[in-house]
Amino acid sequence: MDENETFKYHEGQSVMFHDSLIEHYCMIIKPKKAASDGTIHYTTNEIADIINKALNMLQNITNFYNGKDKDSYAKILSITTISKYRIKKSINALDPIGKIQLSNETMDRIDTEIVKAITL
Repeated sequence: MDENETFKYHEGQSVMFHDSLIEHYCMIIKPKKAASDGTIHYTTNEIADIINKALNMLQNITNFYNGKDKDSYAKILSITTISKYRIKKSINALDPIGKIQLSNETMDRIDTEIVKAITL
């Protein structure tokens, strides 16, 4: 890397990434086997292809969720079981749905309110 934190390479030369977001995308979009030393090597063309695919996937997610409400509410008295068929499937491998979790503090508040509602 140079002083601007950019990679210098010649066309066709392999570039290695360690513990980066690009590596995460590489594993989702175009997995490759690791070399004997444990690293995974991608050519610049492969990296460009992976970045383009990741950007397209992220754009699809953005387009889908842009029109949706940004806030969620827990109406304690309306909590019930739901059918597994009503659970939204992810759009693609980079979609955060199903991976988002509430904080322990928020879950504790919901638990407390459920107990209050049931014991009254």
